[in-house]
Amino acid sequence: FIGESNDIPFMIGAVLHNIGAFQEAIILFNYSLQMHGMDASTLYNMGMSYLYLGDTKQALELIGKAADSGQFPKAVETREKILAQLNQAE
Repeated sequence: FIGESNDIPFMIGAVLHNIGAFQEAIILFNYSLQMHGMDASTLYNMGMSYLYLGDTKQALELIGKAADSGQFPKAVETREKILAQLNQAE
């Protein structure tokens, strides 16, 4: 279809993430990055999967890369929320 993404690994990863299969989603997001290059949306979604698995450090690294790209404003907001929560926990 015209304008449809050919990034099948990302699309499957997003479905897996949405049903709570975070480990499996991360594998597909990694395939997406390997096949289609760095993409802020993929980095963000992979970071969110890590966050739901409890790996805050890896989540912040990936979400931070997405935020720093300037292509995904939601990543900036999410990074700020995570950092605020971490500061409150200290």
